[in-house]
This record gives sequence, C-alpha cells and structure tokens, in this order.
Amino acid sequence: MPVIEVRIDDRLRFISALLLFTEQGRHQAQFAPHPLKLRTLEWLAPHAAHPAMRFIRSMAAKSFISNFHTLAIHLGEPPDFALPVAERQSDLWRTTLESVAGAISHPPDLCAQRFQESLADLYNDTSVFALWRETAPAWEAVREQAGRALAQAGLEEWLERFFGPVELKLICVPMPTDPASFGFGPSNGAEAYAIMGPNCVARPAGTAGLWLGSGGKPAEILVGPGQTMTVGEDPFDYSANPEAVAGMCLHEFMHPLIEEFLQANPGLPAATEGIDAKLTYKGYFPKSYGNWRIRLSEMLIRAATAIYERDKGGPERGRAAVAREVEGYGLTPVEELYAAFGEYLEARGHGRYVGLADFGPELTDRLVRWQRAAG
Repeated sequence: MPVIEVRIDDRLRFISALLLFTEQGRHQAQFAPHPLKLRTLEWLAPHAAHPAMRFIRSMAAKSFISNFHTLAIHLGEPPDFALPVAERQSDLWRTTLESVAGAISHPPDLCAQRFQESLADLYNDTSVFALWRETAPAWEAVREQAGRALAQAGLEEWLERFFGPVELKLICVPMPTDPASFGFGPSNGAEAYAIMGPNCVARPAGTAGLWLGSGGKPAEILVGPGQTMTVGEDPFDYSANPEAVAGMCLHEFMHPLIEEFLQANPGLPAATEGIDAKLTYKGYFPKSYGNWRIRLSEMLIRAATAIYERDKGGPERGRAAVAREVEGYGLTPVEELYAAFGEYLEARGHGRYVGLADFGPELTDRLVRWQRAAG
C-alpha cells in the first residue's frame, strides 16, 4: 500500500515565495493572506528589484504557477538548485521547460541555466533560510495540520483499491504562500506531488488583509521567536477542512496515475477522439484543457473522484459529484465513466482485474459505444 508523505519542500516554498513578487502571486487576492505569506512578503520586499528576481518575473509574466512547481521538483536542493542530469529529466520536465523557454524567447537549455542561477543567487542574497529558521514552528504546524487532515481520509487504501499497486512515491506539500485553494500535481517520474494552497479565508474590511477572528476570541500564531500574528482560532488550519484537503490531494495524485493508465492503454484517446466534437463544454474547461487527450484525462480523474465521493459518503454524494461536472462544465461522458468505474471496482473485488490498467480495453469499447450512441 502506498504511503503519503507530508513534507515541507525547500525548493517549492522558495519558488512560491518568489512568485509572490510576480503576476502569478496575485491570484486569489480577494482572500486574506496566510500569516506566513505576510511574513515572507515582508522579508523579501527589499529584494524585489534584484536582477535575478526580474528574470523570474519575466518568466512568470507568460507562464503559470504550475510550470514553476514542475520545474522545481526536478531540481536539486538549495543552495545550488542543481539542474537535473539526463536520467532525471522526465518528459514533463522537458515539455514544461520548452513551453516556458518558448514564451520568453530563450533556448530551453539557456532558460534552465538562467533559472537555476537566479534561484541560487536569490537564495543566498535574500538569506531566506534565516527566515525559515525564524518561522520554523509555524511551518511545522502547517505540516502537522495537513497530516492530521489526511490521516482521516484513508487515501492510501482507496488509491490502491482503485488503481492497483501504486509504485509512485506520493508527497503532499501544504504551501501557505501559494494562492488560496489552488492545488498542483506535478511529478518527476518517481514522485507524485500534491501541492496545496491555504484555505480560503474572508478578507474583512479595515484589517490590512489579516483575518482577525470572530466572536471577540482572537488567537495567535507563532511566526518567529517572540513574534506572533493575531488570528481567530487559526482559520487557515488545514485540518479544519479535512475533506477539502483529501479531495485536493486525491485529484492531484491522480494526474500521474491516470497518465500511467493512458500510457498502458495508448489506443484509448485516439479511439474516442470523436467524442470531443459532440460535447458542449462550459466554464473554464475548454480553455484550460486544450486537446482531447488532456480533456479525456481530466474527465477520467473527475469520474474517479466521484467514485471516491461515493465510497466515502454514499451513492447520493457520488451522483452529486457527477452532476456538478455535467451541469457545470458539460462533461456528459463523466456519467458513463462513473458507471464503468463502479462496475470495474465490483469486478476487481471478485479478482477479475489486477488494476485499472487491465480495464482499459473494456473502457475503450464502452466509450466507443457511447460515442456512437451520442450521434
């Protein structure tokens, strides 16, 4: 059975800290910032005009946060942030690097070198490691909160039940300096990450962005030796909403696991591509997922998530999760996928399948029939 490790990753928290000074750091500004975000902003503000920071800003002007997280998990640890050697350069690293480099008109290798050098220079010049020492109790509290939330979820057992043996190392990284409620699921070939921003906390007027609590019962969060910030009963506590933490982790871990399923069944996207033209997508979905293979992957993830909801909360909760995908985004195939996954799990319980990969041919046939029936 896989074990989910909850950790604070210095590569990711440094990238997240630098992104606070870019366009990517402005997402979800309507919510109150986590105290660690405020402290990080204060510490790094004197370095906002650093030449290396300007290069990071140029990258972030044309590239989304997820790309930075993907690049970061392939790097070595600080202070050097060594670039990955050839055998550690996953396909995802290369495609992400090429995308970012193309956006800023750099050759990929030069972009990687400048990125690595910028991180190393900023790490040393900002002395961010001293900030992390000061705020270590608060960072440890964040890690413990996420761990408590996941301990209640039973994700490890469910992932193995659904996918079969899971070889990837699963790593949850709570990231209070990321935008509220954002989640990212990069992988580097051997490890799969679930990187989670903080809870959405309302930003009351007149408080300079810091949530001050309710009911006249303020509490304090330690952010350094003798330094506290006042909040109300820690509304940012990851363990206050364990279902949201578990759901986000599940979604992010499923990205590489579903990718493994598609690699084991390479004919599935091509055989079902005709479905794409039959759907009327809604909301952000068509813009965020630009081709059929990516859209199919996302629908597989959402159907599997609905099965998880069913298993944890009963059939009505599972059907409600499916309805949200159909009504909110026009993803009508999720209904068929949900039914198919339910039957797959029942059959696997009787020993018919070793894991999800073995179900690929049958799922392909079902979606092809669904495609024909949809006209």
